[in-house]
Amino acid sequence: MNRSIRVVENDKQIRNSRREQVAILASVLTVAVLGFIAFFSTLVAYGQSSTGAEFLRQSIMPQAKLIYNNQNYDMSPFVSVINGQLSKIHFPADSEDIPAAVLLNIKQGDMVSFQFSQKPVKIDAFAVDYEAQPAELYGLKRLGSNTFQILGPQGSQTIEAQVLFADGRYISYDLPAYIHPPGAPARFDINKITNSQSQTMVSPICGSQTKLDVTGVTASIQNKLTNNIPVNVLDNNLGTVWSPRGINVLSFAKSLKKNPLNSIVNNNPWLQLDLGKEQLVCMLGIAFSDADKTISSFSIQTSTDGIHFKDVGSAQSSPIAPRGLLYWFPDLPESARFVRISNLGSITTGAPALDEIAAAGKNK
Repeated sequence: MNRSIRVVENDKQIRNSRREQVAILASVLTVAVLGFIAFFSTLVAYGQSSTGAEFLRQSIMPQAKLIYNNQNYDMSPFVSVINGQLSKIHFPADSEDIPAAVLLNIKQGDMVSFQFSQKPVKIDAFAVDYEAQPAELYGLKRLGSNTFQILGPQGSQTIEAQVLFADGRYISYDLPAYIHPPGAPARFDINKITNSQSQTMVSPICGSQTKLDVTGVTASIQNKLTNNIPVNVLDNNLGTVWSPRGINVLSFAKSLKKNPLNSIVNNNPWLQLDLGKEQLVCMLGIAFSDADKTISSFSIQTSTDGIHFKDVGSAQSSPIAPRGLLYWFPDLPESARFVRISNLGSITTGAPALDEIAAAGKNK
């Protein structure tokens, strides 16, 4: 009898112990789930997709490092496009709010390279000032497929690598930096060049400059029935657009390894400004439609005769600068009569669409 009582008591103790374990496990899981939801909500607040699949894809992104003076510096994924879905992973940090000891200190004229855990198809690199209004993007001078020279203004900048991978993924990576030495130029304002032809600006090389007059605009496609006409990019109206059927960006990037850019430029969507006569072209202001939701890829070419074009740089738009960007490329300034934005494509879904374009430089 006593033995039976002891067995029953032991069973009760075991059941109670198990209940306590289940309660503890449930409590732990609740805390973990709540923590995950809070963490995931933070990502969503920064533009991250709200699906677990997207979260998983972001967590296995290729890693990127900037190499400078034989030192490796981790870069952060900034914006990504996976299967046409755009995610803003974080917003650029204001370098002025970061302690100087934490910033990468780098000198104008020095060289940097990039290293990725997966092999990229195409890399573009820039120094970007997202605090400027509008944001200013300065192309680094390409010395090789993966090596660049630091150019652009002095001061707090974001070093950005825009990378296209073989599986079609697009990822931009960033790293806050301070570029030395002193002597930064005045800021160059797209609002001024699109609204006032008498206002002068300053660029890193050109010095004082102004908006250049445009006597004509042509394009590879236009449709008057839908008001999809080239002149829309010159009317100071962000509500009108010109849009072509864009290229396949990944296929085009792969083709660059086999064909010189100038041999294929005229076969892809383009829009061309005629300046009336040869001018010194220094910078370009470009505003894409729905720029906060899309990423558009493009090249810039210049020509003196409208037949033979010179490539002066390529870039992607940034969804962090919805009102347009100011683009400066290392091969500018350039004496040209014709300025062409070409090889237009959308890395996100949909066709690329241009709201406004303005060229700045010096009258000759």
